[in-house]
Amino acid sequence: MIEHNAENTDALIMASMNGHEKIVKYLIEQGADVDIQDERGETALINASQNGHYNIVKCLIDNGAKIDIKDNGYQTALMYASNNGYLEIVKYLIDKGADIDNENRDGDTALVYASENGYFDIVKYLIELGTDVNMRDYSYRTALVYASGNGHLDIVKYLVSKGADINIIGDKYGITPLSNAAKNGHLEVVKYLLENKVNVKNDRHALNDALKNGHYEIAELLKNYK
Repeated sequence: MIEHNAENTDALIMASMNGHEKIVKYLIEQGADVDIQDERGETALINASQNGHYNIVKCLIDNGAKIDIKDNGYQTALMYASNNGYLEIVKYLIDKGADIDNENRDGDTALVYASENGYFDIVKYLIELGTDVNMRDYSYRTALVYASGNGHLDIVKYLVSKGADINIIGDKYGITPLSNAAKNGHLEVVKYLLENKVNVKNDRHALNDALKNGHYEIAELLKNYK
C-alpha cells in the first residue's frame, strides 16, 4: 500500500496534470490529500483544470477537492480553465460552486482571461451568469481593453452589446480599448469602435500608438475620423 506522504500527494498532482485518471483514482483510494499544494501553490484540481482533463476534475471534486483554492498568484482552477479555453470544465466548476468573480494577484478574473485569449463561448457563458462586464483589474483595465488589444473582434462586439464601456480609460498611461487595438494593429477592431462612436478626441494615445508601431492605415483612419 502507498503511504499517505508527500511523495503520494506529489504523485497525485503530477497524475492530474498529465491526465492519468486511473492513477488519480488509485492515489485517492490510498489516501492522497486532494487539496495538497505544491511549491507554486497549485493543487491537483488546478493542474487538471488548466490542462483540460475533465474526468479528473470531476473525480477530484467528487472526492472533496476544494474548488476555489488559490495558488501563489491567487489564481483558481476556474481562472486556469478560462485562460486555456476549456468550456466544459468552466461550466462544471461553476456548477459546483466556483466563484466567477474571484481575482488573482493582479485583479484579473476568469472573464479577463477568456476575453484576452479569444474564448468567445466562455466569455458569453460568464456574462450570462452575471459577471460584471466592466470590472477592472488592478491596472484599471477591463475585459474589453484586453480583447481589443488582442484583436478578438467577436468578443469586442459581444462585450459592447452587453454594456462594456468603449471609452473606459485604464491604468496611469491612459490605455483604452481603441488605443490598445491601434497599438497592436487590429484594424477591424478599430473600425468597429469608431462605428460605435468611440470618443477619439479624448483618446490621447491611439493615433500616436498606431504611428509608433507602424500601423499607418489605422493612423490615417484615426487622423481623418470626424
